[in-house]
Amino acid sequence: TTTGNGSDLLGFSDPGSNYTATTVPAALNEAKLLIDAGMPVLKKTVTSDHTTLVAAAATETVNIGTALPANSRIVGVDMHTQTSFSGGTVGDFTVDVGMAGDVDALIDGADLFAAAVDGGPATMPAGVRPNKLYAAGGQLIATFRCGSDDVADASAGAITIDVLYTVLA
Repeated sequence: TTTGNGSDLLGFSDPGSNYTATTVPAALNEAKLLIDAGMPVLKKTVTSDHTTLVAAAATETVNIGTALPANSRIVGVDMHTQTSFSGGTVGDFTVDVGMAGDVDALIDGADLFAAAVDGGPATMPAGVRPNKLYAAGGQLIATFRCGSDDVADASAGAITIDVLYTVLA
């Protein structure tokens, strides 16, 4: 039973070792303390456009803000104020968001070539771990890709990328 006598003895699974509690009511109390303490949502951001992407290559990597602190949990990624990338023989233009070693962990191939939808990419597929915990922190990166030309050959285009995160205790 989940109510009445014995409900305070119910155990639960905690594979992430997020709680010191061993019963459901005690874990709920711990969660309430965290909520009451207020975990702020922070942001790392970068704006890139056709004038800042200068690589004479199919890809260019740009840092997103400064490095994340240890124990950063990604809450979400937003891309906005987009002007579609075009020019030269640019026939496609995408961006991945992640870190070195896993460049598309958060976003995998957001379409920056097709017409913007509500000021953002036409598509923005989530990566394998869109809410990844970066226990050691590290530098977030945006990897811009143009499969049909060099990224520097774009004569139009701009995007602002915001990565929202919180720091776990």
